[in-house]
Amino acid sequence: IDNDRLVLTHKAKNRKSEETTYALNSGTEKKGDLKAGSKATVHYRSENNERTATSVQAMPGKSAKK
Repeated sequence: IDNDRLVLTHKAKNRKSEETTYALNSGTEKKGDLKAGSKATVHYRSENNERTATSVQAMPGKSAKK
């Protein structure tokens, strides 16, 4: 993740990892602690053959059990 793009890796139907890139802009709503390796939910719109994120929310990580 950087100021103008987010790259997410996910498993495709063929069980291989694929990367999807989303453009970020000043209108993108960011929630949570987004960092490399985090799981996230992205809402986006397609414009000019590019995925532009409208909101990105970091998913909470698993906490260690005591």
